[in-house]
Amino acid sequence: MYTERTAVGLDVHARSTMAWALDGVTGEVFTERLVPAPVRQRGEQGNRRLHQRWAALDARRKRSTIAVVAVAREMSGWCWSLATMDP
Repeated sequence: MYTERTAVGLDVHARSTMAWALDGVTGEVFTERLVPAPVRQRGEQGNRRLHQRWAALDARRKRSTIAVVAVAREMSGWCWSLATMDP
């Protein structure tokens, strides 16, 4: 007897594909995001860079509002570069 259901959906804004599977016996739902390797690497690089930027501003004792704006500005540029990237 067939006991699993699967579905795949495309999320164009996140540049990835989500896959879902439902186990018919236990009712457990499995979810996995299928992201191309270059996009995943760029995402990890951006995450590290933004964290380092925040830590550097915090170490220089900048006000949190100034640090948030600086990191947000850098993050918006990073998001644009990720959206225009060819995987």
